[in-house]
Amino acid sequence: MGDSDCLFCDIVRDKKAASRVLETKEFIVIENKYPKAPVHLLVVDKTHREKSDTMAGVYQSENYWDKLFYAVSQAVIKLNLDKIGYKVVINESKYYHYGHEHIHVIGGEIGGVESNEVRL
Repeated sequence: MGDSDCLFCDIVRDKKAASRVLETKEFIVIENKYPKAPVHLLVVDKTHREKSDTMAGVYQSENYWDKLFYAVSQAVIKLNLDKIGYKVVINESKYYHYGHEHIHVIGGEIGGVESNEVRL
């Protein structure tokens, strides 16, 4: 999948609607359209990068992961997730549905169970 037919690229370019929580130079943080918890965010790279690119360590020299988790920390602070608990989830293989790097930030209770007790 190239960036011309990518849902996340369309969101980054404002061609598709999404509820934005915040934005950094490299990432946007949006609410998941199909949440699995009271707070379910997606941290999306503004550049179309395939999972294999980032996992192969291609972006180590760019401090990719530092920038990614900076965006996560800003969302956690903005939404006070540090007070209610949260998880950062990176899906792989059969659980990875989009060819554009992103991670999940999940907070609050899921079915009456605190997010730190839920295994996804």
